[in-house]
Amino acid sequence: MTTQMIIRINSEMKNRLVKLARVEGKTTSQMVRDLIEDYIKEKDIGSYIDN
Repeated sequence: MTTQMIIRINSEMKNRLVKLARVEGKTTSQMVRDLIEDYIKEKDIGSYIDN
C-alpha cells in the first residue's frame, strides 16, 4: 500500500530533479522514493525506531 506525502521544494531544485529523472527514465516520484529509500538504508533507521 502506498500513501501520499506532499513536500515543498524551490523551482530550481524541481527543474533539476525533472531533468535527472528524464535522463534516468524515471518519474520524479520514483526518483524521490529511491532517494528516500537509499537515505533510510544508509542511516539504518531501524536502529533508531522502536517497533
